[in-house]
Formats: sequence, structure tokens, C-alpha cells
Amino acid sequence: MSKEIINWGILSTAQINRAVIDPIKKFSKSHLYAVASRNQEKAENYAKEKGFEKAYGSYEALLQDKAVDAVYISNPNGLHHEWIIKALEHGKHVLCEKSITTNEKDIRDIKAVAAQKGLLVMEGFMYRYHAFFQKILEYCRSDKMGVIQNVQVSRCSWQRNPDDIRLQPGLGPGAMGDVGCYCLNFCRSIFDAEPKSWRAFVRYNDKDIDMETTASLAFGEQQTAQFFCSFTSDGSFASIIGANGRLSIYEPFWVGAGEREFLYYPGKSHEPEHVKVNAEKTGHCLEIEDFTNAILEKRKPYLSLDDSIGNVRVLEDIVEKGISI
Repeated sequence: MSKEIINWGILSTAQINRAVIDPIKKFSKSHLYAVASRNQEKAENYAKEKGFEKAYGSYEALLQDKAVDAVYISNPNGLHHEWIIKALEHGKHVLCEKSITTNEKDIRDIKAVAAQKGLLVMEGFMYRYHAFFQKILEYCRSDKMGVIQNVQVSRCSWQRNPDDIRLQPGLGPGAMGDVGCYCLNFCRSIFDAEPKSWRAFVRYNDKDIDMETTASLAFGEQQTAQFFCSFTSDGSFASIIGANGRLSIYEPFWVGAGEREFLYYPGKSHEPEHVKVNAEKTGHCLEIEDFTNAILEKRKPYLSLDDSIGNVRVLEDIVEKGISI
């Protein structure tokens, strides 16, 4: 008898879990089954508050539960590789928060184990599913824009707490792994290609954590991109220039439900068209639904590990070899 509902487990009680808990609850084919913390009491309190069926005082205990079909991994980035591999070894499909790893070797290791076990692993770039980004892509693939010549994008998130996990050596992803990964992913998605070369300026703090990056990428002849990411400012913006038109986008990584717009400038016009997008579902809802359906239907999800490898390959090189400023 084929399985009809996927039991989800979540490794950690991180704040970011709130983005996927409601989507798991709302989708008819998924069940909010178990949560794990490193403390049993904390796990039980969290489970009661959020509506989980079971609570475990260790990640290992959750993975040993044979009723768990898939896990969402939201623990610190420096622990992702270890726990993805352990989850796969216990027969669980994995949806992992970005950045899935901080180096190419680890993600290729994950891909190999997933293939050996016949399991799915996906990195959670939920904005790629969303109606807002899909409409941006629609314009970029049409004659409205023509050949895309340049992409400029920023994403910044001010980290004022020095104890934040993102600022801890060996655990945190740094600005590139936390917000810059979105910018890099955005550029690669718009061009639907991998950059051929890049150059970056990186500012590190006294713990050698990357706090700010400005990067330029070359995708081909007359196809370039620039992005900026930072832990010492806030906000997000994108500009896309094509041979036939331009896009101006406030908050290009918006994944909420409701209405949002971006501006399209045709040709030489200085008068923009307001392109309105009405999103019925959040990016996280669409992500959970697709990944759950992929498991049930025994197919690949929308986002591939090869796509993630392309992102991490450049990310790793920028963080390690960027020009320090």
C-alpha cells in the first residue's frame, strides 16, 4: 500500500522553523510529527506550543524513529553536513536551510550518499517557488526584456547581537552564507547559467567572519552581475537590465502571501509599468508541498543538488579568496 501522508520531523527549535511549521500543518499530505532539541524539556515545551505529536531530547533519537519520513534541518550551518548525512543514513529525506553547506566537497558528499540511499535532499531557497519570483523570471525569459545584460542585487540583514549563531566561527555561515547566498542564487537563476569568472571584496570581523561582500560576476559576453550583502545594514533590492527593457524590484526575495509589485521599463521609456503579483501561497508553502509531493510521487523536487553545488562552489571561493577590505 502506497504512503499518502509524509511525517515531518524538525531538527532544532530554531526561530526559522516558524516559516515551515504552518505549511506542514496546512498541507493535506504532510503531518507535523516530531521535533528534536538537545534538551528533552525544551523539546517537550516546544512540541506542546507548536503542535508536534512527539518530542525528542536529541537529534539522534528523532532520526531513530522509523515513523519519520522527512526532516527539516535548521540547526547551525556548520552542523548541516553532519546531520544531513546522519539523516540519510537513517533513511530520511532532507529539506535543509540554506546555505546547505559552506564548501563544495561536503555537498558532493551529500549528493553521493543521497543517490546511494535513493533519498531526496534539497536546499531551502523558497523564494524560487514564489509567484513573485516566477513573474520576474517570466519577464526575463520574454521579448519584454530581451537578452539579459546585467543583474544587480543586494540582501542585507543587520546582526547587532555579537552572540548570534551566525557570527560564531565554525557554526555560523557569515554574511555570504546567510544572505549573500540568495544574491548569488538570484544572479545564477536569472541568467540560467553558471558564472565563468568572479571578483569579490570581503570585509571580515575580528573573528574572521565575513560581514560584508561586494562581488562582480561574468556570465558571458555582455552578461555581468554585481551583488552586495551585509550584516551591518538592512534591506534588499534588485535591478535587471535587458536589451529591450529594465526591471526595478524592491524586496526581490519576498515570499509572503498577498500582493506586491515590481516596475518594468520598456525600451527607453522613463514611465514604468507596475507589474502586480497576487500570491495566494507563501514560498514556504509551495516548497513544502513540492518536496512532500516529490517524496510521494518518487520524483525529483523543483530545486536540485546540482543547483546547490553551483551556488556553494562560488560562495566558498569568494569567502576564502575574496580581497580583504
